[in-house]
Amino acid sequence: MNEYARMKGKIVPEVASTTPDVRTDTTPARRPAPLSEAERLRVAENRRLVLTHMPELVAQISNLVKAGLIDGWRNVKSVQLLKKDLP
Repeated sequence: MNEYARMKGKIVPEVASTTPDVRTDTTPARRPAPLSEAERLRVAENRRLVLTHMPELVAQISNLVKAGLIDGWRNVKSVQLLKKDLP
């Protein structure tokens, strides 16, 4: 909005942003806690189901990891397959 006002010749004071810039955040990446055996089995099953039935989601999950929004397959909490012959 400020750029539009400047283009129209108005004087707009500079205001410091109150939201942190994620790209300049220098906090070290946290390491996720180790998985228990039950969690490891759940992650493996969810990953297998996604790779088998919904391979197009692998790129989406990868993008979420790269963006720092999830830690990886451990954050895929459930995968549910629906029957194709529903009325």
